[in-house]
Amino acid sequence: MYVLEGQIRFGVGDNEFVAGPGAWVWQPRGVPHSFKVESESARALIIFTPGGGERMFEEGGVPAGESAEPPQQQEYDLEAAVALSKRFGFEVVGPQVGNAPPMKDIVVTEATRKGTR
Repeated sequence: MYVLEGQIRFGVGDNEFVAGPGAWVWQPRGVPHSFKVESESARALIIFTPGGGERMFEEGGVPAGESAEPPQQQEYDLEAAVALSKRFGFEVVGPQVGNAPPMKDIVVTEATRKGTR
């Protein structure tokens, strides 16, 4: 993940740290990883290999729309997150980064890429 704007807290394996604009963060397959926005807002470029994982964000995310303001936070729905992650070959293993509100920090590991296409 490449941080474009803002501050993002990352959890990668047993490591937890905050990264800002210009930072590249490697979140390898098979290693529990998570992130949450620490600043008021943030933008990041996320690259998936192989492709397809971005669809999880498209289907499960909240569109920002035309407004420059971030979308309104919704209550975290663990059941929906688990169902979505199963469809895309990930496993939700908890919210585990810092003291974040539940909607902002979801930890996933890539269990399998089967059935994601």
